[in-house]
Amino acid sequence: DDDDDDDVYPFHGFDSSNDRIGPCDAFWERVLKKRAEDKKLWYRQGIEYWSTVDATVDGVLGGFGSVSKADGKENEQILRTMVYPEFDFGVADGANGCTNKIEKRALDVGAGVGRVSSTFLTKFFASVDLLEPVQHFIEKARATLKDKVQNYFEESLEEFSFDGKELVYDVIWIQWCIGQLSDADFIDLLKRAKVKEDGFIVVKENNCSKGFHWDDQDSSITRSDKYFRWIFEQAGMEVVNSKVSDVFPKELFAVRTYVLNRK
Repeated sequence: DDDDDDDVYPFHGFDSSNDRIGPCDAFWERVLKKRAEDKKLWYRQGIEYWSTVDATVDGVLGGFGSVSKADGKENEQILRTMVYPEFDFGVADGANGCTNKIEKRALDVGAGVGRVSSTFLTKFFASVDLLEPVQHFIEKARATLKDKVQNYFEESLEEFSFDGKELVYDVIWIQWCIGQLSDADFIDLLKRAKVKEDGFIVVKENNCSKGFHWDDQDSSITRSDKYFRWIFEQAGMEVVNSKVSDVFPKELFAVRTYVLNRK
C-alpha cells in the first residue's frame, strides 16, 4: 500500500475497539513492567484463556474449524512448491498423506490439539515433534496422534529449550500462535531454534494491514507484514519465500506464510 510508508519501527498499535494504543516499544515496556510485578502476567493470561477453550479444531480456530481442511491442502502446496520443490513426495494418499514421505524431522510449534500435525506434517515428514503449553490441548493431540508424533513437549514457546534434547530440525513450523509472544521472546525463539543449515522455519500467521492489533482477551497481537519482516531481520533470518493465502474467508485477517532460513 502507498499509505503504509509510515509502517516502520516502532510500529503503532490498535486495541479491539480500534483505538490507538501507541508504539510497540512502549506497549511491550508496559507489558514487561506488569510482568516484573507478576512475571508471568502476559503469558499466564494467555494460557488461562486457552485453558477455557474446547480442545477441538473448532475451539483452537476460534469457531472457524471449517477452514482446517483447506489450510492443510494449502500447507501441502507450500511444502511442495516453496520449501522442497525439488523433492518428489509422490501422490497425495488420503489419510497417509503421500506415497513418499521425506526423511526429515519437523517441529510443530504452538501445536494446539495437533491440527497442523494431523492434517499435514505427519503425512509428509518421517519424524514429527510437537510443542504446546496448554495441557488439555496436548493431551488431545496425544490421544489423536499417538505414535505418529515422536515427542510431545508440554512447554511454553518462550521458555522451550532446544538444548539437551539432541534435536535438530529440518523444518520448524509455526502457525497461528506467535502473536502470543512479545517481540523479544519471538526474536529469541527464532535465534535459538535448532534448525539445520539447509533447513527452514516456516511462519504462517495473520497479518493486519498496518502496525499491530492487540487482543486483550487472549493476550496476543496481530502484526503487519512489515512488522514481521522487521522481527525476522532482528533475528538474523532471511525471507526466502512468502505467500498470501487465498483459501480463507474474506472477513478474517489476511494470512501470510513466510519461509525463512538463517542469513
